[in-house]
Amino acid sequence: MKNFKLLLSLMMLLSSFVTAQDTSSDKTINVFGHIGQMSPLTSADRASYNAGASMGINLSFPDKEIKIFKHPFSMGMELNFSKLDGNQSNDLEINSLIFQLLTAFDKLPVDFSFGFGLSDIEAQQMAGSGIVDISHKLPLKKLDLSIGIRFQQVFDIQKNYRVKHMHGLYGLNVKFGKAIKYNKK
Repeated sequence: MKNFKLLLSLMMLLSSFVTAQDTSSDKTINVFGHIGQMSPLTSADRASYNAGASMGINLSFPDKEIKIFKHPFSMGMELNFSKLDGNQSNDLEINSLIFQLLTAFDKLPVDFSFGFGLSDIEAQQMAGSGIVDISHKLPLKKLDLSIGIRFQQVFDIQKNYRVKHMHGLYGLNVKFGKAIKYNKK
């Protein structure tokens, strides 16, 4: 948990650096929360765990874009907490800190994001984590509200740099938030 707190501090420092590099006077930060359900995907995980809850908070910086294959992606980070109920063993708690790239497509009514980061798995160890989110934004004016599906792969990186599968998860969630605009002087 100590390593997780250190990583969280480093990500906060990185986010302030990312914001500080933008020279425009108007800034936007998208703040989103999500709640939902996570389920085990693989047969080994389904034998050990039942579906559980997931919640998290996401900060994205739409003013900070990178282009991948000539398509703009905004950068963001997410703190996510998932807990799956154990069948005959202890519950599985996964706390993840994820760097994300988010985008929307003009001709599709979905938002897409993918990310990677570190996960603190209770009673086990630190691990790597990769996510893919696909969500559909609902047409509301006062609040950004989306329904989505998430796929998360948790893996162990061993001392010899071999990647070992730990857990495969998927889930449905509701994402809600608002863009915060401010003027930096």
